[in-house]
Amino acid sequence: MKIYTKKGDEGFTSRLGVPKVRKSDRFFEVLGTIDELNANIGSCIHAAAQADNDDIQAALGVVQPELMCISSLVAAVGGDTPAGVSLDQSAVDRLERHIDASWNNLPKLTHFIQPGGCELACRLHLARTVCRRTERVLVTFVDDGQKIPEVIGRYINRLSDLLF
Repeated sequence: MKIYTKKGDEGFTSRLGVPKVRKSDRFFEVLGTIDELNANIGSCIHAAAQADNDDIQAALGVVQPELMCISSLVAAVGGDTPAGVSLDQSAVDRLERHIDASWNNLPKLTHFIQPGGCELACRLHLARTVCRRTERVLVTFVDDGQKIPEVIGRYINRLSDLLF
């Protein structure tokens, strides 16, 4: 079986229950941005491994499957949620614990942070900016009348705080 189908060459694709949708549909913008965020998180995990930073590796290693879950929940908008796919407040609470633990080990913030530093810091900054964009496209998606679990917004908001 070939990976290419040529079915999307004219700018259309399909989604669950809808056979022909423009690729410019906001639905795909949301899913694509979550995918981009997940790829950036993977890059951060790799950089954390290279830097022997087990704490960041562990914290972000849990995030990747949760982002896949969020993608599944968004993909199911207007239909049935796939069996076994859920995200609840405990995931947000876990992010908050990581944020609190990290924040307590940092010097007091007295000025704006200039993105940069070591490779891991640079990748975390990039992931943070993609995470904030993810939050913006999710808010727009909801503003357009789509219903997603509220915990997704809280989760993405905390994730951007963690990446900061």
